[in-house]
Amino acid sequence: MGVSTLEPEGCLGTLYSHPQTTVLRLTSFPDGHETEDQAEGTNVAKYVDRGWCATESAWSSLTKAGALSLDLGLMRDGEEYDYYSLRHECTKGGGRRPPLLPSAFAAELETKSFTNGKDDKPLVKQLYEAAFEEQFGKATKLDYRGLGWGNAEAAQLAEVLASGAVPRLEELDLGDNKIGDEGFEALAAALGKEGAVPRLEQLYLEGNKIGDEGCKALAAALGKEGAVPRLENLHLRFNKIGDESCKALATALGKEGAAPRLETLELGFNQIGDESCKALAAALGKEGAAPRLETLELGFNQIGDEGCKALAAALGKRKEGAAPRLRWPYLEGNFQIGDEGCNALAAALGEEAAPELDALELSQSSLSRIGDEGCIALAAALGKEGAAQRLETIYLDGNSQVGDEGCKALAAALGKEGAVPRLKNLYLRDNQIGDEGCKALAAALGKEGAVPRLVRLSLPENKIGDEGCKALAAALKEGAAPSLKTLLVDGQPAELAALFEEQGAVECKELVAVCEERGINLPMQTELNYGFLGWGDAEATQLAEVLASGPRHWKLDLEGNKIGDEGCKALAAALGKEGAAPRLKELCLGRNQIGDEGCKALAAALGKEGAALRLETIYLDGNSQVGDEGCKALAAALGKEGAVPRLKNLYLRDNQIGDEGCKALAAALGKEGAVPRLKNLYLRDNQIGDEGCKALAAALGKGAAPRLVRLSLPENKIGDEGCKALAAALKEGAAPSLKTLLVDGQPAELAALFEEQEERAAPRLEELWLNSNKIGDEGCKALAAALKEGAAPSLKMLDMGFLFLFHNKKPELVAVCEERGITLR
Repeated sequence: MGVSTLEPEGCLGTLYSHPQTTVLRLTSFPDGHETEDQAEGTNVAKYVDRGWCATESAWSSLTKAGALSLDLGLMRDGEEYDYYSLRHECTKGGGRRPPLLPSAFAAELETKSFTNGKDDKPLVKQLYEAAFEEQFGKATKLDYRGLGWGNAEAAQLAEVLASGAVPRLEELDLGDNKIGDEGFEALAAALGKEGAVPRLEQLYLEGNKIGDEGCKALAAALGKEGAVPRLENLHLRFNKIGDESCKALATALGKEGAAPRLETLELGFNQIGDESCKALAAALGKEGAAPRLETLELGFNQIGDEGCKALAAALGKRKEGAAPRLRWPYLEGNFQIGDEGCNALAAALGEEAAPELDALELSQSSLSRIGDEGCIALAAALGKEGAAQRLETIYLDGNSQVGDEGCKALAAALGKEGAVPRLKNLYLRDNQIGDEGCKALAAALGKEGAVPRLVRLSLPENKIGDEGCKALAAALKEGAAPSLKTLLVDGQPAELAALFEEQGAVECKELVAVCEERGINLPMQTELNYGFLGWGDAEATQLAEVLASGPRHWKLDLEGNKIGDEGCKALAAALGKEGAAPRLKELCLGRNQIGDEGCKALAAALGKEGAALRLETIYLDGNSQVGDEGCKALAAALGKEGAVPRLKNLYLRDNQIGDEGCKALAAALGKEGAVPRLKNLYLRDNQIGDEGCKALAAALGKGAAPRLVRLSLPENKIGDEGCKALAAALKEGAAPSLKTLLVDGQPAELAALFEEQEERAAPRLEELWLNSNKIGDEGCKALAAALKEGAAPSLKMLDMGFLFLFHNKKPELVAVCEERGITLR
């Protein structure tokens, strides 16, 4: 006789399994309540071994979303959590299991114990089966996203799906897990079983490890008549799908009756090339294939001009009944596509191959080799009557090669009355457009009836100067683009100052005035990204004038230039002015030619009261000339209480910092209130030896940098003494939040990090990098023995270097890493 859900026990099952309740499971004893400390007769059985606890866990693993069943036993002592970090911490590592069939639960229950002296197993089995049928019988959505599930969990879920237990399921979300081919083959077999999930409409599988074999299995399932007959959206982004499996998928979609309701197919961020793209295009080009497909997303793959031309040809067959609803293929991030591919797409567009097209995506993250030729072809297509009647957005950002000629052609097309009557957004950021192109665009906007609905025009990071800005201002003053609400425009450093009204701007005052008059939002540039442009001191000095004139920037990126001490001094002087950069969060000056003098000037600026209150990240990597003197000055600034209270990341890799500089830095970190939020300290590839390392260890031992998560010290001159000092500090509880330690050193000291395991040195250490050393048999044996005894309980990754991995594997270390699930590389 079954148990009614109206009875108390039945209600208990509903309470734990209901998709709208939250279950918090305390699966381990809190601090100070260890098993051995409990009074005699106290139940000290493990959570997973207790019958009712296991049942509660199984109930809460049925149909709940991931965040609604949390294993609080996975929380770490002393860690501060917000909602998202708590969810992540308490669902990983088995914190949230997949659902079990009643038969599987019954078998597992036989291994559990009940402490009330009664045999509750028959009752519990009935209760579980009742809850299983109740929840899965009415479930329309299963959300198992981001739970760290792999092949085993996927196979377990596949058993439930294949059983037909979820007849009403409409949405299945398994995104952001670790499911590979084996697990996905099991899932595909379940989905392909007729009647298993007859109402499934949405399938989210992005962010897994699905490769060719898994995708082939899915293709086989989709190709079966009657399998997932209502599937509308299939999401497969961020996997490892290549040409072979994509061809199989194309073959399946080309079959008449396969996925008859499919509307969206996302395959971005995989390994798809021209050959599979051709196969996909051929399938879509068949009459009756994918009759409802509207969105085909292929961004960030390896598609070139040939694949692009094939897709364009498929679009051209729409009039013959092929993929009649397909709007436009998304091809962002396929950097091999250039003018030739763009010409083919433009030709298809001009033949009214995409009458429903509302967004044309050809931005920097897409066809980034498009130049004037491709833009001219595109403009010719847009200018044809009826070609783009519904087009609302054009993305041509960041192609870096569209210049004045391309912009003129585009302007001519936009200027034709009725050519793009619904255009709302035009993005041309980060190209090579100058004054002539901007003038042509301004003239087009000024024509009666041209782009009457344009709301946003984006033109920054081009070569537009005074003349172009004045032409825009004149057109807008005469009523051009009557719906315009936002205009983004700037120029080179000399012209940037013109955008900072109320800061003495003169060059573009006409544009500022007319935008104010018409109520058009003219945002000021908040990110200055000028990395890898070959700039030297002159350009840095010019840019410094902009910094001094407008306190609006939160990021300054000048990485990879040729800026030396003089340029750095100019920038420092600007940053040091009161109120110059109160919002600055990120300062990147890495890979330049800055030496100690420039670093001193920068340190002086940062040390001024109120100058860097919001600064979170400093990059000074790879200057090669910053040594002890520069580091001492920087340390002095950091050591001032309240100078950089929000600093989280300090990058000083690949410089010439030695022991003296490291000592000064250690002293600064040890000062109360200095850099209280520091999480990442990168000192790799300097000249730091044992003395510097000892000073750093001493500072950490005194409570410095309590939030430090990552400490990087390899490729210095640290030997035995420095390693021992670090080991001793960690053993005493230094750096309690440390998760990753990168350090060279000799093998004898490695074991020291793990001595006296009862004290659990570095309990949160997740990564240990020991590459580029000369570790032999003895060191490996010591390390293996320590790990076998439970050392570094949170360790997930151990890097011993390339040569070790391929030529010198030590069986003891390999075995213990496999046993504990530690990635060894």
